[in-house]
Parts: sequence; C-alpha cells; structure tokens
Amino acid sequence: MRCTECSADTRLCQCAEAERDARDLKVTNAQWASMDNTARAKHNAAVDAAKETKMTNLTMLELAVLKALDDSEYGDALTDGVWTFSVQDHMPAGVPARSLGGIVASLTKKGYAVACDHGRDAYIAMTNAGAQAYLAANPTARKHLNDAG
Repeated sequence: MRCTECSADTRLCQCAEAERDARDLKVTNAQWASMDNTARAKHNAAVDAAKETKMTNLTMLELAVLKALDDSEYGDALTDGVWTFSVQDHMPAGVPARSLGGIVASLTKKGYAVACDHGRDAYIAMTNAGAQAYLAANPTARKHLNDAG
C-alpha cells in the first residue's frame, strides 16, 4: 500500500507510522473513564506528540519544493522569495505543475513556507522553520540562511 500523503510504501513511510501511532493511542469511553487524571494527561501528551510528529515530517513532494526553492536562480538565501514559475521549472520531472499549489499549501500549514500574491507576481518563500527542516534533510544546500551569511 502507498501513503496518501507522500506516496511512499506505507511500511517505510514516516507519515503512516505517525498515523498508526495516533490510531494505536485511541481509547474507548470505558477506558477513558477508568483512567485517573495522570493517566489521561499522559495519554493526551502522547496523542499530541504523535500529531506533532506527523505535522513536522516532510513528504518527498514537500522536500522537492524546498529543494526547488534552493535550486532557483532567484534569491541568495533560503528564506528569500522565489517566483513561482522558477519553482515549477526546478521541480523534478513527473510532478505535475498543478500539484504545486497543494504542496505549498501543505508546507504553509506546517509553517515551512509562505506564498504571496497571485498570477505573474506570485512567489514562494521558505520560513526559518522551513529552512531548518530543509537543512536537516539536505545538509548540502546550495543557498545559506539569512543569518548564516
């Protein structure tokens, strides 16, 4: 089976792993009623941690967009805005241009990118959190962080 989020094999996918973890943490009403406050707090913390992990994992397509931002000829730093057409030009073959909006929306939801304007003036930029996540996944980035000079 393939992950619906990143298209990787679900046995290897981190998204599916986090989803399984969250599913395993579900409790019935009877189990919840039998828990004391400490156990409930621990359970809630585990569920939150599973959700946090799922939200911060980069999918292959999200990583491809961040790499396209890095590979673009526009901008000197990872957090500089890049014209959308340039990001599309640097996407891997086989990724439809129409999917870019959804991938950027996912990165925006995670706090890793921002998209501004529309039409010919549209651009995409990594946030500092996005740049840190990208550098963690790809330490040989072409561009630098704003504060790294």
